[in-house]
Amino acid sequence: MSVDLNELLSGQVFAFMMIFARVGTFFMLMPGIGEPFVLSRARLMIALAVTLLLLPVLEPDLPKQPAAVGTMLHLLVIEMIVGLFFGTFLRFLLSALEEAGHMISMQIGLSNAALFNPAFATQGSLPGAMLSTVAVLLLFSPDMQRMLLGGLVSTYGLFRPGVTPEFGDMAQTLSQTAVKVAMIGLQMAIPFVLIGLLLFVPLGVMNRLMPQLQVLVVAMPLQVGVGLLLFGLTITTMLLFWLRQFESSVHALLP
Repeated sequence: MSVDLNELLSGQVFAFMMIFARVGTFFMLMPGIGEPFVLSRARLMIALAVTLLLLPVLEPDLPKQPAAVGTMLHLLVIEMIVGLFFGTFLRFLLSALEEAGHMISMQIGLSNAALFNPAFATQGSLPGAMLSTVAVLLLFSPDMQRMLLGGLVSTYGLFRPGVTPEFGDMAQTLSQTAVKVAMIGLQMAIPFVLIGLLLFVPLGVMNRLMPQLQVLVVAMPLQVGVGLLLFGLTITTMLLFWLRQFESSVHALLP
């Protein structure tokens, strides 16, 4: 029985392209690796290495190489959309920390202090930059990396290669995730909201009783000091809470 070497190689190249389309798009948005400060060459090398590792495992489940170029491009675009969807889903979960940082900065008097947030490559609040940077480091722990890469492989069970996904369900999932992100950010910032109420209510009463007292002069350093102290005491709890929400969201999405 003879084997056509050209046909075998072309099939391998097509399977590699199918896997790389999803994996490469995912690594463009993956938290930690898809950051703007990460070299594009490094992301490319990681995506190629992961594609080579997944090729023998996923190749039996891939569709046969189509004869028409248009059909092949259609299949590749579907894989890119799936990778884009999963990467965007993870980015939404990471943005919960920036939302919490904005709320915290407003409560502790640092809303006007902006800092470059490397996790989003934009100007952000000081607490948000701190939370996002530490969260990216936590995502590089062995257990979290195993979960993220395992989640990428699990997308092949949720979105079969060559089958057009339900774009309406994907959009609904992202919209529900956006709402969940806002709730997570609010839950993380609740202690600071309560502290703000407990701090400003007495200061408001003092201002009514002693109009000559410069409440703003007294309140600003007290607000910043108490806020930073509370932030230092609760940052570990906030990050652990976010990690639990992150893991549960990923497990709820994927089979």
